[in-house]
Amino acid sequence: MRLGITGHRGLPAQVEEKVRALLADEISQFAPAELCGVSCLADGPDAWFVEIVIEHGG
Repeated sequence: MRLGITGHRGLPAQVEEKVRALLADEISQFAPAELCGVSCLADGPDAWFVEIVIEHGG
């Protein structure tokens, strides 16, 4: 499974917390060995997405 993301920089802390939780929730639905995350690694959700994919074993 390949997942991609694009997001916005400079989100408020409360929004960051919610976005991180939603990303983790979504990513946890996939088997780590079958997960490939695609991102441009910009600050914000793009980087958070990659961090969570790696933490999940993708």
